[in-house]
Parts: sequence; structure tokens; C-alpha cells
Amino acid sequence: MHTQICAAMSGGVDSSVMAYLLLQAGYSVTGATMTLYRPGMKFSEDGRFSCETCGGEIACGSDEDVRDAKTVCDHLGIPHSATIGMGDSDNDTAMIKAAALGLVMDNAPESLKEIADRVICNNDEHAVQYVMKEYF
Repeated sequence: MHTQICAAMSGGVDSSVMAYLLLQAGYSVTGATMTLYRPGMKFSEDGRFSCETCGGEIACGSDEDVRDAKTVCDHLGIPHSATIGMGDSDNDTAMIKAAALGLVMDNAPESLKEIADRVICNNDEHAVQYVMKEYF
């Protein structure tokens, strides 16, 4: 087995073929789907989201994209992760609650820390890099 790879999975043909080819080449692959959040996005209690500023459409990482990517990963027999939420402000509350793993920055308000699965470094300490190393 070669190196472990975290592959960006959209659920489309390109990322699906890429994951398949990496597996065939002997790599250990984990699929990850990212949702690009923007102002106006709202999260419901069941983890679904919509965007008022983009006509309700999500350009990357919609609920359908996540389901498709998970289906491909299941078919290929590789793990899939799409539900890590990271936040540092009260407006991140619904996202943190909806995520399977809610990570909150150390500089976040106490109200957000109370609902977090884990409090990590502050947002000035390369939080995304930390999460990629720690979880992928």
C-alpha cells in the first residue's frame, strides 16, 4: 500500500474515476466532500442547508452532491467524510449542530464551545491545516 490520500469527491465522473484509479494504483483513499459556505447560507436542524444569496442553489457540496459522493465511496469501499463543521462565531451554531463532528476554534464564544464536539486551536493558528493533519 502506498501513501494515504484524501481525495476531493464531488460525486461526479471525474472525482469518481480519480478515486478508482488511485485505488487500482494501490493507494489508501479517503473521499471528502467540501461545501463552500457563503453569506446567506442557512442550516436546518436536520443538517440540510440553503443559500438565500444564490437563489437557494449551492454551487459546490449540495446535499445531492454529498449523497452522490457517499454512494461512490460506498461502492468503491472507501471511507467518506462530509460532515466536519468548523466555526468561531455564534452564526456558526446551526452548522456545528448539524455536522457529525463540530469543531470550534479556541477563540470562539463560550456558547459555541459548549455545543462543540471538540475545541481546537484558534483561527490564527492554521486551523484548516490542523484539521487535515488530525482527521485525514
